[in-house]
Amino acid sequence: ADSTVRRWHSPSALYPELYSLKEGFDGHQGAVLCGVLKPDASMLFTAGDDGMVRGWTLDDSISSESAEIGDACKLMMEGHDGRITGLCMLDHYLISVGIDQSVRVWDSNTGTLWKTIEDAHDSVIHDVDASPENDTFATCSSDGLGYIWSLETAELVGAIKGHSAEVSKIKWAALHSAWVTASEDSTLRMWHPNGEPLMKSDALRAQGRGIAGSEGEPILMKLETEGFSALAIQPESGAVIVGLSDSSVVVLDLAREVYLQVYKGHRDIVRSITCIPEKNQLVTIEARNPFAFTSFGGQAPLSLPSESTFPATGHSWLGSQHQGMDCCSPAQEP
Repeated sequence: ADSTVRRWHSPSALYPELYSLKEGFDGHQGAVLCGVLKPDASMLFTAGDDGMVRGWTLDDSISSESAEIGDACKLMMEGHDGRITGLCMLDHYLISVGIDQSVRVWDSNTGTLWKTIEDAHDSVIHDVDASPENDTFATCSSDGLGYIWSLETAELVGAIKGHSAEVSKIKWAALHSAWVTASEDSTLRMWHPNGEPLMKSDALRAQGRGIAGSEGEPILMKLETEGFSALAIQPESGAVIVGLSDSSVVVLDLAREVYLQVYKGHRDIVRSITCIPEKNQLVTIEARNPFAFTSFGGQAPLSLPSESTFPATGHSWLGSQHQGMDCCSPAQEP
């Protein structure tokens, strides 16, 4: 909420628990609520309360430790009326959504507005994510719906209907070829690329598994929470990771409706969850305490523990400290 975007050096072998500040980017007015990297990691786009999208360069001489704070802002994209709540990338296009109920598609190389969808929803749009495989993107809203859009035409190609309250988060799960939604009705659901409910039997069959009696049952998991504060998909396993209202983070096999892991230690709700497969880490960020890091790795045990606690002070929870634990691998079938 201090309007500053900060870039950090990743831990070294000598200091595996230390994330040191590399540079800070100033320019936003109000809270920074969302961000996304270009696919080549040359630029970071951020947005928030001020209704402005800013593009920060990460790969040239200006973006260095000697540069003045804020000098790395190369692009500014203005057009939303009010807070921007979500960003995603699809090819070289940047897609933004906000409380003005509009969707805007920008050329990330030039900052030029390419397409606008006015009144995309009947209420505030909370989130957006892209499906590169289908050249589509999806939005979700307080109106309880999700919509799927063609990037090329900016036309509606599918609708997600079934939640009984506002849909706060949406993510594309490439491993399952499905959309995942989180709603204020305390449920998580999965959907086909066109928005039709994904049946449990179809998902399990695609994984080479099956559960008797699952034919015709849509994937729907209700959790004991007042809402979901964050949603992420572990790309290699397809596990669904969510932040709950009690400040915990849970890892789920959504198709089987199974808890794989529960993490506790945050003092406030988790606002963002990011998977970094290259570093074998799960990064969670909360509102008050800046960073807490957990790690997945190792071989899946016969039965996974129901709860793990990690420090909420910016430390790493390393697989070597808990050997054999892989929080994002499904528990083995009995």
